[in-house]
Amino acid sequence: MQHASNTLKRVLIVEDNLLFANSLGHVIELAGHEARTASNGRAALKLLFEFLPDLICLNIDLPLYTGAEFLNSYRMTTISPVPIIAFSEKSLSTVDKSTRAGIVAYFREPFDIGIFMRVINRLLDYQRNH
Repeated sequence: MQHASNTLKRVLIVEDNLLFANSLGHVIELAGHEARTASNGRAALKLLFEFLPDLICLNIDLPLYTGAEFLNSYRMTTISPVPIIAFSEKSLSTVDKSTRAGIVAYFREPFDIGIFMRVINRLLDYQRNH
């Protein structure tokens, strides 16, 4: 998977709550990035090669095709993984260790959107400069 190299960074939001996903996407776009949403892991996998995200925001607690299932499939289909910020209503200690691989930041819901955006911006700025 090749990533966009221009200054506009792409963020894939994998979240089943449409209102929250759209709100998060709007905040990400206000920060100067492009955002797309997927309501489950299968939809996110389909978007991966079309959208080529630089960062993935993933709800671990997705119904149907869970965040853990998405991560396992993602790891098998990508050569060049991108940073993943995960969030859940559960504490990180309850998330299986194999699921945690590749997750660079974890937020327990509900979380402060300002802090969440600072982490997103720092990760994307780091990518831009390296």
